[in-house]
Amino acid sequence: MVKTAATIAFIAASAGAAVYFAQRETIARGDVIEADLMKLLESRGITKVDCDDRIPIGRSGASFHCRVEQLGGGSRIRFRMDREGRISAD
Repeated sequence: MVKTAATIAFIAASAGAAVYFAQRETIARGDVIEADLMKLLESRGITKVDCDDRIPIGRSGASFHCRVEQLGGGSRIRFRMDREGRISAD
């Protein structure tokens, strides 16, 4: 009987922890996203990408801003990332 109670308590604690961690946001580091964007945009003449330091990723993905520079100037662009990691500019 004690083993059964311990097993049920363990299962309940594991389920509670899973629910807690499933609801927390994931935070991506800006420098990692910058490196990925630089690989994508380098062929288009982009010389520098500077993104937000912390990019929260929720259930529907992420929305963040980056300053993109190229010869002749730069601009601030809003990007979206879906849950599969595909990035697109708004």
